[in-house]
Amino acid sequence: MAIETTLDRALHDASQGRLQEAIEAVRLTLRRSPTHPLAMRVMGQLYVQAGDFEQAIHHLRRAVAAHPRAADAQSNLANALMSAGRAHEAVAVYRKALELHPNFIPALIGLSGALTAAGDGAGALAAGELCAKLQPNQLDVDLNRVDALDVMDRHDRALALLDEITRRHRFDASVHARRLLLLNYQSAPPETLASALRDYGHCFTPPAPVKHFDRNPDRPLRIGILSPDLRTHSVAFFFDAPTRHIPADMQL
Repeated sequence: MAIETTLDRALHDASQGRLQEAIEAVRLTLRRSPTHPLAMRVMGQLYVQAGDFEQAIHHLRRAVAAHPRAADAQSNLANALMSAGRAHEAVAVYRKALELHPNFIPALIGLSGALTAAGDGAGALAAGELCAKLQPNQLDVDLNRVDALDVMDRHDRALALLDEITRRHRFDASVHARRLLLLNYQSAPPETLASALRDYGHCFTPPAPVKHFDRNPDRPLRIGILSPDLRTHSVAFFFDAPTRHIPADMQL
């Protein structure tokens, strides 16, 4: 089987959740062809998906060493460094990619996000503005500009930009969630917050109507709670206390 076919199949397997099988297939390919540049890049991508960022960086550095003038290889390495939380290193590698290809959009997008993570809001905004000129109305580019303005404490301008983005992406939940987060830092009137919450709710399909509703006030109550914030956000600490005092006749 041709190496390119093997790599395409590995990427397909990874997209279908068969990540370990995909990694093993590319590992075998690299044993047979240790310096194949595309195989090294694919292996790096797969390790990023697996969360093994050090292995990803190792393979992507090898790919860059094999083709040091390939801007996309440099950008892939910088992406892996960002995934590993090494923003300052990623900035340097994105800049190398842009030296090779000054208007390389993926590297510009990545540089803007890396500079924001590194605390350089002004640099991030400049990269984002350049990218927006080259490729207008691209959502990830616009959201990078919002993040840069946020880092610079220019919350009013960030909200104004989000309003523009929202008009173009009315039903994108991530945009509305970002707007709600920014409103937390403003003295927004209750009507503004209520409107923003309603807009966020419109991004989701309404639940199917309940076919049968037991109106007996003495019926057992079953309470369901679903939120990623219960695992990843400080709100989980506030929620812990009420759950300890739920009456025994309620099911949580």
